[in-house]
Amino acid sequence: MKDCSRFRECLLLDVHGEAIPDCEAWQEHLAACPGCREEREHLLALLGQVRENWRLPEPTALQSARLRRSIMEGLDRRSRWPGGWPWPLKVPVPALAGAMMVALVAGWFGWQQIAPHRTEPGGLDSEERLLVQEKDLLEDMELLEDMEVIQRLVQILDKKEAVL
Repeated sequence: MKDCSRFRECLLLDVHGEAIPDCEAWQEHLAACPGCREEREHLLALLGQVRENWRLPEPTALQSARLRRSIMEGLDRRSRWPGGWPWPLKVPVPALAGAMMVALVAGWFGWQQIAPHRTEPGGLDSEERLLVQEKDLLEDMELLEDMEVIQRLVQILDKKEAVL
């Protein structure tokens, strides 16, 4: 079997009755190699002996009763609070998460109603305020110019479509 290492997996699958990926090559090799045939027969015999002699002892009635009582006590302990409460708290996690989300959203909307939406910076003098207003006006003017260009393009395209 030393020279047949590539068929080692096939041998183990065959002995355990599993499907072999390259079955034809394995069968040809098994027919030609006496070492692999001998190893296969040896493993089959060994597995047969293990299956015959491997029996778990049946528990007695007393052992079964003790095991059952131990399991039931363990389950009972798991279902109680550490403080000894007789019932477990069974709050579904999604319900708890949903309640937290509702509280957060309600708090946010409440804060928006109470807090002023925009606060004026208190440290600006009149010149700085005028500069801020002029900047806003310039940005609005740029937007209007862009809109004018778009309107001209639309008019040109409409005229070309009418000609076509």
